[in-house]
Amino acid sequence: MPENTPTESSILRAFLLVPAPLSVQISLEQFTEWFPAQYQSSEDIEVLYRILQNQIQQDIDEVGENIAAEAKRGKKQMREVKVSRATEHQARVESLDIQDIHMDMELRDETQRHSVLGEAHDQESIIPAMAAACKQLEQEIIDTEEAARVALQDIQATVGELSDLRYGRLPKTGNEPLGTDIVQRLHRLEKICRELEP
Repeated sequence: MPENTPTESSILRAFLLVPAPLSVQISLEQFTEWFPAQYQSSEDIEVLYRILQNQIQQDIDEVGENIAAEAKRGKKQMREVKVSRATEHQARVESLDIQDIHMDMELRDETQRHSVLGEAHDQESIIPAMAAACKQLEQEIIDTEEAARVALQDIQATVGELSDLRYGRLPKTGNEPLGTDIVQRLHRLEKICRELEP
């Protein structure tokens, strides 16, 4: 990941924590103006402001801890995925003999009645079988490239939709709260990425 690329954790911190402190939202002077004029000189207003500021800071700290815990859980999941992939790869390697048999069967011309353990291809039968296999591989490459192109477009569209999150400019859509829309988009991006994993 490039050095300047924001992480999920840094985006959440910038979006949720940086603008959260009470002093960022409203100053003590502005807070004081909310009270009737006869109470604005009371020292209790500043005490109330400090209490509210402290409560908000506790919430900010808790959200920060939750973000850190989610980041840690994400790293653990990444490790589990790597272990799972390694296990799957090992299983594929161990089943290679069976795959060789299947590939041999596919290379054989259907009109010839060779069995897997029977007569091998000769010069005349191998060329058409290899040509058919090449065509099949070429079609699979075309299909894979098309699927990758569609998936890339989908990812780019999702990233484009989410880019405003980094700058805090996401509009409220419909009757759903902003957080629901963000979570749905992030789940959609995660699903696309998982589908692209080898």
